[in-house]
Order: sequence, then C-alpha cells, then structure tokens
Amino acid sequence: MSDFRKGVCLDCDAQFKIPTSFTHDRAKCNQCGGTVEIATTEVKDATPPPVPVAPKVKPMPAKPAPPKAAPPAAEPEEKPMTMKEKILARKKADAAAAQATPPTSPTGKAKATAPKASATSAKAAAPSAGAPRAKAAGAEAKGTRAGGRKAAGAKGGSSKRGASKRGAEEAEESGRRGRAQKEKKSPVAGLIGVAVLVIGGGAGWYFTMGPGAAEEPVKKTEIAESGPTPEELAIEAAATEQREADKAAAQALKAEEDAAAKVDPAEAAPAAPNVEKVYEPLEIKYDEFPIFGKAIDTSDEEWAKIEALAAQLVDMDYPRDQGRAAKELTSIGYKSLPAVFNRLREIDLGTSDGYIAGDLVQRTVTDLLHGKNMTWDSERDGSQVPTPRAHMVNRKSVRAYLMTWNTVVADPTVWIGLGKLENEKYSDELPAYAAALEAAGITEGQYIDAAIAALSGASDDDEEEDLGDF
Repeated sequence: MSDFRKGVCLDCDAQFKIPTSFTHDRAKCNQCGGTVEIATTEVKDATPPPVPVAPKVKPMPAKPAPPKAAPPAAEPEEKPMTMKEKILARKKADAAAAQATPPTSPTGKAKATAPKASATSAKAAAPSAGAPRAKAAGAEAKGTRAGGRKAAGAKGGSSKRGASKRGAEEAEESGRRGRAQKEKKSPVAGLIGVAVLVIGGGAGWYFTMGPGAAEEPVKKTEIAESGPTPEELAIEAAATEQREADKAAAQALKAEEDAAAKVDPAEAAPAAPNVEKVYEPLEIKYDEFPIFGKAIDTSDEEWAKIEALAAQLVDMDYPRDQGRAAKELTSIGYKSLPAVFNRLREIDLGTSDGYIAGDLVQRTVTDLLHGKNMTWDSERDGSQVPTPRAHMVNRKSVRAYLMTWNTVVADPTVWIGLGKLENEKYSDELPAYAAALEAAGITEGQYIDAAIAALSGASDDDEEEDLGDF
C-alpha cells in the first residue's frame, strides 16, 4: 500500500490518484483539459493487489453475408437466451470451428454436418429438413405410380427405377442445402459477439476504474505540472553555469593583470613630493590702464572733493571716516568712480589692512554700479589675513574694474547701460546724464540713441548692457 492524494476535475468530475511526490495543488485534466483540484491531505491506499487481467480474445472475422434467399417459413416464437446460454453457445461454436475438416461421402462430396450449437438451432433446422424428405417421398411415390401405368412397355420399368433414384438424391441434396442455409442465418454468432463485448467492457471497467483498478504512477503527459518544465530548468542551469565560468575567467584575468602590475619596491621610482601650488598675484599688472581723470559734467571743485573722499575711504587709521566717505561717494554717483578706481589700484591687497580696505571699496563700487560687481574674496569670510589665492582673485577683479571704466572713458555713453539708467528704477538719472553728454558735445556712441530719446522725452527699449564675465 502507498499514500496518495485525491484529485477531482472541476469541469468533468473525473477523479485521479495523485502520488505524494507531486507537490502542486493543481494540474491539467487529461480528459477534458480542465483544472484538476488536488486535495492537500494524504489518503492511505487500501486497494487489494491487482488481479491478473486475462488476455483479450481477438474477435473472429465476420463471415461474408450469404446471398439473399427467400424468407423461411414462419417459426414458432422462441424464448430469448440467457447470458449463461449465450456464453455456452459461444464456447460450443469455438470448439466446432477448431475441429478438423469434415469427412467426405463415398460419392466424393463433403458431408454437411451442422454443429449442435443449441437446442434452439436444432429446432429451427428440423422443419426445413422434413420438408425435402416429404417432397422426395412424394416424388418417389409418383414415379412408382407412373411405372405401374407403364408396365406394359418393355423398357418402361428401367426408366421408372432410374427416375426414382435420381429424385431421391436430388431431395437429399436439397435438404442438405436447406440445413446449411438455415445454420448460416442463425443469430447465435451475433449474440455471442455482443456477450463478449459486454463481458470485456465490464472487466475493463473493473480493472481500470472500479475496485480492481491497480495504482499506477501518474504520467507527466496525463497531468501537466504547473512549475517549470525540464527543458526550462536545463536552460537555466546552463545559463548559470556559463555565468559562473565567465566570472571565474574574469577573476583569473584580473589576478594576472594585478600580478603583472606589481613592481618590486626596490625597483620602483620614488614618488614625487606633493608640492603645493604657489600663486603669483603680482604677475597681474595694471600698467596698461592710465590714471583716470574726472568724468564728464564734473567741475574742478567737485573733482577735488571726490578725490579727498576716496583717500579717506582707504585710510585704515580713521575707520569712522571710511564709512562716512563711502556714503558721500555713493550719493555723488558715477562721478566718484574714476577717483575710487585710482585708489583701488594703489592698495596692497596682499596685506591685512589692504585686504580690509579693498573689501570696503568693493562694496562702495557695487552701490555705485547699482548692484553690479566682480568676483571678490571678502575678508568677511572668516579671516582678515589674505591667502595667496585670495590676493590673486582680488587683483584680477581690480583689473576688470579698470578695464570697465576705461571703456566708459573711450565711450561715455556706455555708462547708460553700465549704470542701468534705462531701468524704470533709475530712469530719473537718464535725462540728466543725456544732458551732460550733449553739453560735452558727445554725439556718437553705443547708447547715443537712448540719450537722444531721453532728451526728446521719448522712451527707448534698448536692452541694458551687463559687465559680463571678465
């Protein structure tokens, strides 16, 4: 006995015995293609050992149908045969078929012998055999009477005797043909075939689906597993093996490269020392830019005052005067820029005082340019001592400021874009500056159209010019 799980098809109600080695809960029905629900509990198989199945009897080939003859005389009703009688009749028919060739008569003709299949067939054969004999007796009597009437002739006797003998033989042959024809039309063979089919079908059900069915291992073709197929598992195993091989090859190649890259420390050249980059801020020169003079529309008195305020702005001995000077220069406006730039180029930005003074000048210039400025490393970042890099960055910015104002010296109209005079916030300064340009006789320049429009009262939509990245 072995354990199994019971499976029932949800579509056709077919039942299956599923071995416990089959771990899935569902499968495909091999009869209707539906889903087989497999119970989770195991069942003890108490089925008795299988009974040996008798070999199936190969059915005899059907005999060709006899030629259609005249319907036989009506026969009395017969009682239907029982199953036992049908089986016995079948056995007798098989035994009769196995017998040797029937003996021949002295005349050389085969003697017709009918097998005793059953009492019913014997009854059926009796009337047909009696009819020929009666016919033969009548014919013989008729011949005798005819011979008596012809007794007066010399040759009449011999003729009557010959006719009687031939009539008897013909009657006997006719009786044999009638019995053979009757036996051929017997329904016993058909009934026996039906009985064999019924018995064989019952035995097949008993040993396959009934109590006598023996447990057989479930074939993979009958119930398909829902998991991966063996082909898929084989492909996955091959892919995994290939990945492992590639990984091992890559590791081996890396090990060879590492071994080749290894150099004996004694042969290796000493590493170069990590030398800190040295900045040279003083390489940035201001010599190409001249000392700026006063801006347009600036009187000598104004210019003297502006230069005095610019000197106080960078004087580290009087910190309070520095703040006051920055406010006054911002209120004067663009006219302060040339003097402030002249003082900025004189500051030593590499010292602590110069570092602080340069930061104050940077903020004042930003206010004069209405928010525009250059990159600046401020002392407010946490240290009042400039690093070489801070010194270099700030000297670059001073050079950019000098370059910018040098552009205004060459074309005074550039201050319109540089000072954002076209913006609505500073538009009140544009007419005054345009008038100063006209008074100085400046009629050409990048922003001359804006100046002319401001003098005539019209508005100008030219885009403002930025300082750009110096």
